[in-house]
Amino acid sequence: MAKKSKKMPAPGRPKMVRVFFLEYHINWYTEAEWLMSPLEDDKQGVCDSQASCIHIRIQPAVSEQILRETLLHEILHAIWWHMGLRDNPVKHEDADVNEEEMILRLSHGLLTVQQDNPDVMRYLTLRWTR
Repeated sequence: MAKKSKKMPAPGRPKMVRVFFLEYHINWYTEAEWLMSPLEDDKQGVCDSQASCIHIRIQPAVSEQILRETLLHEILHAIWWHMGLRDNPVKHEDADVNEEEMILRLSHGLLTVQQDNPDVMRYLTLRWTR
């Protein structure tokens, strides 16, 4: 598991997101911290559901909008894991049924995360600026 970043998040960057009954710690890493960590160099973010952590890489050339998208992407990985979708592969012959089941689970999970995390939603919905 990667070390938690010592740098405090920028104003408005959330430190925690609740995904169902678990609190995921959100660790924001500078580029140097990320490269010294065991996290994969080719990733912008990582969700470790077993450790209840989301790791986000802050790179100088990456806009805050991309960081928001990365955070939402990692939250969706957490929802995917908690809704059991990881263990439910899509079979081609059942594609419509599987798609409906996945969308039902993801929509329930995303709505629950939105309702439980007003600070995170505020951060994610800020207007994009360069």
